[in-house]
Amino acid sequence: MPDLAMLAELVDVNPRDETAPLGAPVSFVSMDDVTESGELQRVKVKPARSGFVWFREGDVLIAKITPCLENGKGAHARGLPTALGQGSTEFHVLRPRCGASDRFIYHWTKSPHLRRAAEAMMTGSAGQRRVPAEFFGRFEIPMFATDEQRRIAEILDTIDVCIRATLRLVAKLAMVKDGLARELIRGGRQGSDWRIVRISDVAAVGGGATPDRSRQDYWAGGSVPWVKTAEVNGRRIFTTEEHVTETAVEECSLRLLPAGAVLVAMYGQGRTRGRSAILGNPATTNQACAAIEPGPELRSEFLFEVLQLEYERLRAAGHGSNQLNLSAEIVGDFAFAMPPPNEQDRLVEIIGAARRRIEAEEATARKYQGIRQGLAHDLLSGRVRTVAP
Repeated sequence: MPDLAMLAELVDVNPRDETAPLGAPVSFVSMDDVTESGELQRVKVKPARSGFVWFREGDVLIAKITPCLENGKGAHARGLPTALGQGSTEFHVLRPRCGASDRFIYHWTKSPHLRRAAEAMMTGSAGQRRVPAEFFGRFEIPMFATDEQRRIAEILDTIDVCIRATLRLVAKLAMVKDGLARELIRGGRQGSDWRIVRISDVAAVGGGATPDRSRQDYWAGGSVPWVKTAEVNGRRIFTTEEHVTETAVEECSLRLLPAGAVLVAMYGQGRTRGRSAILGNPATTNQACAAIEPGPELRSEFLFEVLQLEYERLRAAGHGSNQLNLSAEIVGDFAFAMPPPNEQDRLVEIIGAARRRIEAEEATARKYQGIRQGLAHDLLSGRVRTVAP
C-alpha cells in the first residue's frame, strides 16, 4: 500500500493569487451550473465582480454547503471560455500543486469516502452547515507517483465516458418514445373509431386511506402492500416500503386493488402530483393516490401510456388556494381519446418496445455506475495498483 499524505499537501486550498480587474470578462460558475454527478454543465461569461471565489483553468471545485456537498455537487474547471473564472462562495477551490494530477484530484472529490468525511466535519447550524477549509489539511489520501495518478484518472475517465454516453442515449430514446407516443395516441384518433371518454366513463375511480398509526393491529406484521405517493413513480409497483394488516383492510377505508390497477398521485412534493404507475401485485393505497380500475373497454397499459403522455395536462387540472391538488373526481373527469381494445393493445406493444429499450439502456448505465464505484474505491485507495505500459 502507498504512503498517506494530507490532501492539502497536493493542492492549494482556495488560492487567492490570481484575479482579474473588476468588470473584466471571466468565466462564471454558479452552484446550478454543476451537476450532482460532479460535471460542469454550463459556463457563463460575466464581468468580474467582488464577492465571489476565483479559480482558473484546471482547478477543481467542490461544494462546501449542505446538501450540495452530500449530493455530489462539484466540477473540474476545464475548457473555460476565459483563463480565469469566478464562482459561488459555496465552492472550495482546489488547485493541484506540481506533481499532482488535476484529474486525480477531481476523482477524489467525487469519492463518497471523501464526501462522508467532509460531512462529518461540517460546522454551523442546520441548513447552513459547511465544510471548513481545514478539512483538506486533515483528510488523508494515498500518495502515488504522478504517472500513476494519471493512469488512475484515465481509467476512471474512460468509464465515465461510457456512463455519459449511455445516459445520453437514454435521453435520446426517451425523446423518440415520447414523440412516438404523441403520434400514436394523439395523432391517430382522426378518421378512426376512437372516441373521447372520461376516465370515470370506462373505469372505477376510488381512493385509499391511512390506518390509525397508533393501532398496532393495523401495522405490526402486516402483509398487505400499502402504496404511498412517493412510490408512484412512472413504472410498475411490485414492492412497497410499508404494509398493513388484514384487520386494517377490513376496518378502514381500504380496498385491496387488483394487479393492473392504475394509480395517480393526487398531491405531494415537487413533481409528484400527476405521476402514475401500474400495480404489479394486489395492494392498497393511502388517501393521496387515486386508484383506477379499468373496465372491459379500457386496457390498463393504454391508460398508463395516456397518463404518462398527458402528465402536464392532468397536473394543470389541480385545484387549491395554497397548493394545487388533484382529487378522485378530477381524475375521473379527465378526458382522453380511446380506441377499441385491440387497437389499444397494438399501440401499447409499439410504445412498450421503445420503453423496454430505454429500460435496457438504463440497466446498462446502472451496471457501469456500479463498476465505477468499485473501481474508484480500489484504485484511489491503492488496493489495486495500475501497471505502467
